[in-house]
Amino acid sequence: MGRGEPDPEPGCREEAAGAHEAYGTEAPGEGVAGEAAGRQGIALAVPDADDQAYIHEKYMGELVHGVFLPETRERLLAIVDRLKAAEHIQGLILGGTELPLILRDPEGRGIPFLDTTRLHVAEAVAQLLS
Repeated sequence: MGRGEPDPEPGCREEAAGAHEAYGTEAPGEGVAGEAAGRQGIALAVPDADDQAYIHEKYMGELVHGVFLPETRERLLAIVDRLKAAEHIQGLILGGTELPLILRDPEGRGIPFLDTTRLHVAEAVAQLLS
């Protein structure tokens, strides 16, 4: 894999199969995450530029500072709803450690919200115990 990153572990691939939207601080579908997803047959739907800017602004300006406002949660969920309707996403990759704190429901909006921190920790523990 490019840039020294390992391929996702099998358990992560199984949970993440299908088309997904990714929230995080790096532009979804770009860089290492986009390359890894593509190699695993996972299509990433990208929010439009305004939604990406909103996600980044709220992530860096609120979430990393421990501020979790109901109106921010509702707008994030509205973005999910739009991409579900337009792109038929089958899951949401929460690509930042603070995102599961505001998007708490693992089956939010009828699709899985994939907490990458939880997935990585679970895989690390499984590797340590094997």
